[in-house]
Amino acid sequence: MQLSTEEVIIILQIVAFVLLLVLLYHLIFAAVSLRKVLKRVDTVTDQVEQVLLKPISMADATVDWISGMLEGAHKKHTHKKAAPKKDAN
Repeated sequence: MQLSTEEVIIILQIVAFVLLLVLLYHLIFAAVSLRKVLKRVDTVTDQVEQVLLKPISMADATVDWISGMLEGAHKKHTHKKAAPKKDAN
């Protein structure tokens, strides 16, 4: 039994269509898996960001507090009134 050229082309088209369906099936599952992985990576990055930013924000608050104390002490020191001088008379 010999196959004609048209029959071979039809068989190849059917095989290509089936392979395309398999490829689309795999792409859908790969996209869903990739979405899950990216969601997990985003969660982990948020947690790492919180861990890193907490000490930095505490250090920033400490520096602000210390600078506020120093500015307050500086203003207090510069606003002191000079004691009145006694006359020599």
